[in-house]
Amino acid sequence: MNKKYMSLTKKKWEANKWNVYAVLMYFPILIGILPFAELRADNSFQLQLTLMEKSAAKGCILEQGGEKKLIYAKSIPLWSNQFANVFCRSLNDKTVIKSIPTNLQSIDHVIPFQEQAMVIGKTDSLILMSISPKATVEKTENLTALGFTSEPTQAVVNGDILAIKQKNRSLLFNKEGKIIAQCAELLWFGTLGEQSAYIHREGNRTEYVAVADNIRWRLPNFQYYCVQKSTNGDNLFLMTNFGSTYIHLVVFSDSGSMKSMRQIESKMVVSPIHQQSDGIPIWISKHKNSLFVSEFLRETQQISAQEYHTNFEQTDEVSLFCFDDKKNIFLHDNFVTIIDIDNFGTHSLPLRGMPDVTWTDKTLIINDSENMWVFEVTHNPYWLYYEIVNNHSEKVILFFAVIILISVLVTATKNRKIMNILLDKNSAIGIIIVGKKGQIKEVNAKAEELLTQNTKGKYFVEIMNNLSDEFSETAEKILKERRGGSGVYPMHFGADIREYSIEWIPVMSWMGTMQLMVVRINDLTNALERRRLMDWAHLAHDMQTNLSVIRLSAESLPNDNEEYNRQKVKILNQATILLRRVRDIMTIARNKTTEFQKISSEEICRRVIDELDTSSLYSITVKTNIQSAFFDADPERIIRAIMNAAQNGIKAMAGTEGILTITTFANQESVCFTISDTGVGMDEATKKNMFVPFFTTSRRGGGSGIGSMVIQKTMNDHNGKITIDSQIGEGTTITFIFPKKQSQGVKI
Repeated sequence: MNKKYMSLTKKKWEANKWNVYAVLMYFPILIGILPFAELRADNSFQLQLTLMEKSAAKGCILEQGGEKKLIYAKSIPLWSNQFANVFCRSLNDKTVIKSIPTNLQSIDHVIPFQEQAMVIGKTDSLILMSISPKATVEKTENLTALGFTSEPTQAVVNGDILAIKQKNRSLLFNKEGKIIAQCAELLWFGTLGEQSAYIHREGNRTEYVAVADNIRWRLPNFQYYCVQKSTNGDNLFLMTNFGSTYIHLVVFSDSGSMKSMRQIESKMVVSPIHQQSDGIPIWISKHKNSLFVSEFLRETQQISAQEYHTNFEQTDEVSLFCFDDKKNIFLHDNFVTIIDIDNFGTHSLPLRGMPDVTWTDKTLIINDSENMWVFEVTHNPYWLYYEIVNNHSEKVILFFAVIILISVLVTATKNRKIMNILLDKNSAIGIIIVGKKGQIKEVNAKAEELLTQNTKGKYFVEIMNNLSDEFSETAEKILKERRGGSGVYPMHFGADIREYSIEWIPVMSWMGTMQLMVVRINDLTNALERRRLMDWAHLAHDMQTNLSVIRLSAESLPNDNEEYNRQKVKILNQATILLRRVRDIMTIARNKTTEFQKISSEEICRRVIDELDTSSLYSITVKTNIQSAFFDADPERIIRAIMNAAQNGIKAMAGTEGILTITTFANQESVCFTISDTGVGMDEATKKNMFVPFFTTSRRGGGSGIGSMVIQKTMNDHNGKITIDSQIGEGTTITFIFPKKQSQGVKI
């Protein structure tokens, strides 16, 4: 066994989450200062022994009126021709209250018994003295006259009985100090029921004796005994030997007849059997290199064992002591282990001989053949830390190293994936990298396109304040709280308002601090409007029927009143406009198969002009230049596309006297339609986005961008082409080019 350190870990321990958290968080720091700390073995346990006093004496504690008094005596050398004194003082104050002279030179024992201190010593004879709490000699007994020799004695207290033992001689005293029994070899004593009893052996005969009734029962020969009453009043005898793996249970009735005898399997017994203050028999047992505190459960007549782990290799007997309130102490190989219910601790002591042990409240006194040790028993709040340092430091350091390595690898892998996404220049999603202080570090090409400006080096919050009032407060929280999130927010680009999906992702270091904030932005305007358009399509279907009824009703009104005629024209014009919008929505929203048929370009132009209703254009003149040619087409779709181009031209000339020219011509392969206006014209950016879905230059003026989608979808379905020629202030010419023949079937 390692003399320097004994690893003793109780497997039943509790620690709240904050203690565990503190150990895990600060353990590396504590390990760092470990070489400068002086640790003791007993710091690893819940109960800690703090040495208060050590002297070459024997002593015990007596309590009187709530005050603890230390009663002690020191042996006097034989050559001095002097006698020892018994001293009485307060436990905490070393000032002697009273000194009691004796006729003793050597002091063997000073032990507490009831409210007295029993002093055993010798000069020419072996003497027993009883000292009261008032520090007076109550009684003196000459043990030599009672058959004791000069050999070492052992004094043991069990309840109301004091036993003084030598190898072949034992005396039992009651609490009044009277001798109640004497025998040769005393094996057990105590109180059974209401009377004192003991077990002794003379030669090969072992007997149980009830003192008051002088009842004697013959017992089998064993080394250790313990007796208690069962729940039904029977007498239970526990018997075993050192090193045995069985406890023998013998049941006697009050009349002395043996009712039963059986063996109960146990771990190897290495101590006598003692009774705790609650009457439960306990003993120390061993399995492999572990020690157990074993208990006999009277109700079930079974054995339970609480394991303690030690490097316990010796085979010597373990000394066990029991005190009030389930306080127990066992001694082995110069180690003292104290147990207070569920808490325990250990301390190394260079003990000599069989010690006397007393434990009162928080004070523990151990007397060996040379010294008196006075300890204070306290709870150690740092026991878990010292347990880890003393027994598991290498494992814990390795654990933290692995955790840190895994954390670094996971963080590095995560950051690498994020950076790979950021470095994708062709990404369809805008990426903005924001530093810890809120400054934009990097942006990809898509982000610059979506934000319509170079934002690198600028502050993220300022950019968002200029683009979106709704997102500005969120932008400040992002950098302050440093946690991820997402949302949909409107952004203002001059007269245009677009809706963006914004997601922010913090990039953390392995230490848990934020290094960067990655902001992903995506333009959802088209997708959201497409969704809205699909909802409108269902409504448009119903509106088309209602508007047709309104138009037919208006056309049937009489023409004999000029005022009515003016109102009739307004109704018809508005109904026509609404019907046109409804048809545009339905054209885009429905995934309808294109139905081709042979039709002339002249017919297409005529129907377009009819729908335009030139009588309502006032200052705008419509001119045509038509060359008829037949081609494969879905006339309704083409009319819708050309109508939208014409309507855009009319809007471009609003408030001016303009000319709208519709021209059609053909060659061997294609049929072409041109829509020309003399309006404001378009710049390059507008021409580039002209046929982007939902693009419009007049969103606040009521434009929806639906017409652009109608034109683009029609051209795609007809495998056609479209060109735009426009100059600012000179007007716009849009040319539709359709192939004469389609590869799909044509309806004749």
